[in-house]
Formats: sequence, structure tokens, C-alpha cells
Amino acid sequence: GLEFECRFLLGEVLAAQGDSPRALQSFTAAEQDLRQLRSGIPEEELRIRFFENKAALFERLVHLHLEDPRIPRNPAAAWHAVQSAKSRTFLETFLHRASAPAVLRRQSESPVAALRAQLQQG
Repeated sequence: GLEFECRFLLGEVLAAQGDSPRALQSFTAAEQDLRQLRSGIPEEELRIRFFENKAALFERLVHLHLEDPRIPRNPAAAWHAVQSAKSRTFLETFLHRASAPAVLRRQSESPVAALRAQLQQG
């Protein structure tokens, strides 16, 4: 958990500083950490709670791959991030967050919206 948190926060700092390539590297490493952590959680309810605050990682990855002008567009990598996020426990949490009005307004403003719509359709 600590490695994931550190890599995610480092990615946030690097993105805020405008260093998108290094932010992407840090977020990608955090995603790998997350996969390892998830595989070690035996119960479904614990997985749901674990993923409640992890949606931001996948949103950042998709944004960097599709919308950041400092990084070449990479729809395949964005799709991979979406697929990684598509596990049943993550999807439940993601759909719960997507029901908030502010998120719904934001969805229609970016390519991330199309990927979210695909996730919701299954």
C-alpha cells in the first residue's frame, strides 16, 4: 500500500509541475503496485473498499494518454488503463462515483467520457 501511495502522490506532484512524462511513469508504476495489492485481497467486500479511492489513478492515466499535449496520444494505453480498471469491484465503485452530478457534467467534456460510457455499458 505504501509504495502505491508514494508513486501515486509523486505522479500528482510531477503532473502539477508540468513533467507529464515522469508523471506517467510514476502513475504506471502505481498501477502495477495496485495490481499486486488487489491480488492479495481475498474478500470481495474488502476489494470494494480498497478501490473506493483508486479511481483517480486510472483517470489520470487515461487523461495523460489522451489529452496531455506533452505526451504523444496513445489510445491503446488509455484503453489498457480502462481495461485494468474494469474489474467487477472497481466497476461498482466507479459507477457509484459516476452518479454524482459534478462527475456527470465533466464526463461530457472530454474523451474520458467516451471510455467511461464504454465501461458502464459493460
